[in-house]
Amino acid sequence: DDRVNKSHSCDLLINNNFLENKTKKKIFAINKKPELAIGHNYNILGPKIKNPKKTINKINKIFVFFGSADFTNETLKILKIVKFFKNLKFNLVIGDLNKNYNKICKIAKNFKNVKIYYALKNNDLIKLMVSSDLAIGAGGINLIERIYYNIPSIVISIANNQINNINFLKNKGAIIYLGKSEKVTENNIKLKIMKIIENKKAFNFLRKRIKRISLSLRDNNKLI
Repeated sequence: DDRVNKSHSCDLLINNNFLENKTKKKIFAINKKPELAIGHNYNILGPKIKNPKKTINKINKIFVFFGSADFTNETLKILKIVKFFKNLKFNLVIGDLNKNYNKICKIAKNFKNVKIYYALKNNDLIKLMVSSDLAIGAGGINLIERIYYNIPSIVISIANNQINNINFLKNKGAIIYLGKSEKVTENNIKLKIMKIIENKKAFNFLRKRIKRISLSLRDNNKLI
């Protein structure tokens, strides 16, 4: 559970977000009874698949995923800008709780560079993610997975409980953070993708920053 202001009734509490020390202290103060596994060293993650890409000469594939529900409709924002990137392939993963699935599929049919994946099993999700050059997603559990597998991310916050993750990684220079959902427009996303494509040196520097944290996760992981 990634809620930091809640007292939990359990034997073991796992919060595997990237957390600042003051946030960890708050969790320990509120939760006296359960055993605590707090912080990004306590991850339940998949197989240690290696990302073979050491450098990226050209961005070709973009992975898009905003969780099982995408209740802020970020996927629809992405569909409004794919027409500006005809040379890029967008792999859109739609969760089984997304109420706009039919609408998304209907719009996606108009674009040859968009492919829809519905309710993927975790291993299939990981394989698709690792094959991508860039990801666009939220700041929750999948962000930790993207960091773990060394995938550069454009991040949009869709819930307050994602802010701890996002702030930690933003301060480390390991993500490209656009802001909270209600303040992020289609144009913001479009301009950021264009900037990433144009500045390959900065993009590969970002990948190096991600790799440092990814290696730390792999070396220190206590729950697999």
